[in-house]
Amino acid sequence: MSTRIVRTLDPHELQPPTEPIANFHWRHGPDYIGHNSRLYYSDGAWRENSSFGAMAEPSTDPVERCKMIAFFHKLKLKNELREFDAYKAMCTHPHATPSEDNLDHLKQLQAVVTDRRHKLAEVEAEIRSHQRAPEIKKWERYVEREHEALKKVQAELDDFVDSMPEGREADDDLEEIEILERQVQRAERKLQLACVNLHRSGGTVADEFQHYLNDYFQQVNTNDQRQRELWVEAKNLTV
Repeated sequence: MSTRIVRTLDPHELQPPTEPIANFHWRHGPDYIGHNSRLYYSDGAWRENSSFGAMAEPSTDPVERCKMIAFFHKLKLKNELREFDAYKAMCTHPHATPSEDNLDHLKQLQAVVTDRRHKLAEVEAEIRSHQRAPEIKKWERYVEREHEALKKVQAELDDFVDSMPEGREADDDLEEIEILERQVQRAERKLQLACVNLHRSGGTVADEFQHYLNDYFQQVNTNDQRQRELWVEAKNLTV
């Protein structure tokens, strides 16, 4: 007696079907979920749940594509939570006598929910990353521009000091140095603020500019501490 071995092929190992709906499912499935009149796929595609309904490929816009994927995971999570809650209620009602298998299955359902939440969190983080990208690029350009402005005015100051005859410190020269030093300070302040905004937008500040961040947040902490001290002092005043 011979034994026939049947191997189940992954859909993506087969030749793509020619029928439109089957071809769409072949390319975007097999993981999907139905909601209202549509089927949503794990890669951001969707189609109407009818023979002649619309079909939409994943968006080429990364934010919109990720939003559709997040919507898919939210629908999945809603169903998986409902399944977990229902099974838990069955296992824990006052007259229940759950078995080891029941508990194992409940833990499996719990793991499914945990995994789904992790996937949803990853996609939502990717959405935030894509949404911040233009803002990060903007502040990266600001940092570059303000750095060039600082180098220019610093070079003017250095050149002026180097051009002064040795031993000469005329009032006009000292006044010019003070003017250039103030310009350097203003340029450093602008560069510092650009670095702070780049940091707050989620961008990475270069190591050579980290001291601007450190100085800024140290000053903020000092101001906050002083404000707290003033608040306590005002609160303790009595008449």
